[in-house]
Amino acid sequence: MSAQLVPDGIGTTESHLDWTIWSVTEDVALDGTCSKRKRAFLKTALPRLLTLLEKNVRHAHPRPAPWHIATGVCNRDEIVDYVLVLNWSGWWFRHICRAADILKIPCPDQRFADEAQAWDRWGQTIDGKLEHRTGQLDDNGDQMIRDWERPPFFMGNRFPGKEGNLCECSVPLPPESIALAQLAEQASQCDEPETLEIPAVLLGIYF
Repeated sequence: MSAQLVPDGIGTTESHLDWTIWSVTEDVALDGTCSKRKRAFLKTALPRLLTLLEKNVRHAHPRPAPWHIATGVCNRDEIVDYVLVLNWSGWWFRHICRAADILKIPCPDQRFADEAQAWDRWGQTIDGKLEHRTGQLDDNGDQMIRDWERPPFFMGNRFPGKEGNLCECSVPLPPESIALAQLAEQASQCDEPETLEIPAVLLGIYF
């Protein structure tokens, strides 16, 4: 049975079956909101993702976020910290949690249900576990969280597109997203990142 196509995504026409938590998050990051149907989809899909990630990070495969997602859901101070201190754009799941908070989706996890930013608190909890496991080895001697999964990606993963794609985006990327990625790369190789020359496109926005 073919799915009915509806113009319900930024920069593309998507089938309901093409939706992912990543593409819905991209809607929120770029437009500040999404449709009611996508909100309902995220409400159902996100708890499953976070539960799997928290229980077994090796199978859940946390991935770095594209910069244009980070800038759409994080405040100025967070972005500066990601660039100059962390040198990468953060985890996808953290930004998905922020999108859920922006949409004011109720969090089903009772540990965080009373928090002002309930989804982000859940994300912070998982982030702490990931940080603890980074560099640790499993029973086979492989790293639990591999460093190559944490480069400063700035492209997107919107569907429809190549399966598992992290290096291409179906929407035009803002020039500041590209500049942030380049600056973070420079900062990662600099002993005093605060002395780096800030690209003009970022001045007055983040710096």
